[in-house]
Amino acid sequence: MLFDKTARALAWAALAGFIGVAEATAEDLAILVVNTDYSEQPALAGNRGIAAALRGAGFAPVVLDDLRLAEALARLEALRPRIARADSLLIVLEGHVVRAKTDHWLLAPEAGRVSALDVGTAGLPLAPLLDFAGGHPGSAVVAVVDPARRALTGPGLDPGFEPHDIPQGVTVLAGPGAALAELFGGPLFDPEMPVAAAIATVGRLRADGYLPLNRSFRPAPSGPDETAAAPEPSPEERLRLIEEALRLSRDERRKTQQSLAILGFDPRGIDGVFGPATRAAIRAWQSANAGEATGYLDARLLEALFQQAETRAAELEAEAARRQAEEEARDSAYWRDTGRGGTEAGARAYLDRYPDGLFADIAAARLEEFEGERLARIPAEEREAWTAATEADTAAAYRAYLDRYPNGAFAEAAEQRRAERQAAEAEAGQRRDLAAVEDALAGNAVMRRLVEARLTDLGLKPGAVDGRFDAATRKAIRRFQQARGLTPTGYLDQATMVRLLIGG
Repeated sequence: MLFDKTARALAWAALAGFIGVAEATAEDLAILVVNTDYSEQPALAGNRGIAAALRGAGFAPVVLDDLRLAEALARLEALRPRIARADSLLIVLEGHVVRAKTDHWLLAPEAGRVSALDVGTAGLPLAPLLDFAGGHPGSAVVAVVDPARRALTGPGLDPGFEPHDIPQGVTVLAGPGAALAELFGGPLFDPEMPVAAAIATVGRLRADGYLPLNRSFRPAPSGPDETAAAPEPSPEERLRLIEEALRLSRDERRKTQQSLAILGFDPRGIDGVFGPATRAAIRAWQSANAGEATGYLDARLLEALFQQAETRAAELEAEAARRQAEEEARDSAYWRDTGRGGTEAGARAYLDRYPDGLFADIAAARLEEFEGERLARIPAEEREAWTAATEADTAAAYRAYLDRYPNGAFAEAAEQRRAERQAAEAEAGQRRDLAAVEDALAGNAVMRRLVEARLTDLGLKPGAVDGRFDAATRKAIRRFQQARGLTPTGYLDQATMVRLLIGG
């Protein structure tokens, strides 16, 4: 998530805690969260026809009208028993909805121009509300009213609603308030009209999730002479229902994918979405453990998976610690062998072998000292040529210096730097690809600070924990990767992220 840990914990505790089933009469429940009276965001007119339409359809609408975030969370907390026992559930959200990747928030009336860093303190997270709806498969609708004006957003956020990871059996709608009021005023609750047909009848609505072509939202009750039993679910459907009964949160799904990856079964992403690749990874893990390869999990299998992953993670970290200790011992020995960088040749030899080594900063600083002393002794013309080359810091600039001074005071340094820059320039395209993968995994400052904090905890000195990956951070990532037998690119990929987070 893209808000701080405390805000996240408070939000999920208020919205996604255990829902006890109370002994009370069930109902058709509608919850409307309506935020239109914004103080700093563009104000909205609001649509009062939705509540009236729902009352006419027999729902008991609970309207949370322009409540501050803390009060809205408290009211939703109090509604949990009613949500649990409801026969059917409608959740309607009206106001400014913003998103960061797959996460969404409904901004509270007091919200200003928020960014991905602080939106959790100014907006209601939509994921727990979708989870509430997921407790009523086939009888739940989440609808988002399109605002007439766009929200003001800061870095990392975009206005608008684009649903992802919709729980099984939940219908998700978005569109104008008038179109939603029309849908709730009749077509959706017609027992003879399938859900998909009802939505199509109104038009102007975007629909995702559960959209049956042969089942209405409120099927007509069976007559006394209708004795046909409901069809038995298929074996796969039964397994799917068992897994759905676990009510896995998105974080738990991410943990499942991370556990598979730790054990060597690649889910092709740690995104909390169980797509074909994740199902294939689950089947492969099941087969490796002499189980039936169904691709679905139950409570026993999930516990076994987590336990295996925890054990393997500890083994991997122990192996990495041993490998890093051995490498650091070799590093220190070579530093001693080269005279601790006391000569220019020694410092250069050390950096050639250990560019990210324990003493690389010291060796680089000493080379600068040696070069500075030599720079003061050479003729002004050559000094100017070398200064120009170092300021440009390109392969071509160092080549130009060598062409002019093939035996110059900095010929050896120029040749080395030319080769380094030439290799770096040749790898520019590859670095762009690596950066694109990294951005998909940790494209926001919150996740990058988490990575930096983890590297700091491991003693790898990534620099300031500020969400900006500089040269020190790249060096720390390379050292982390090298100690774990990963390709030391200095960029995050899935394997690196999985290994970074297992100990965090």
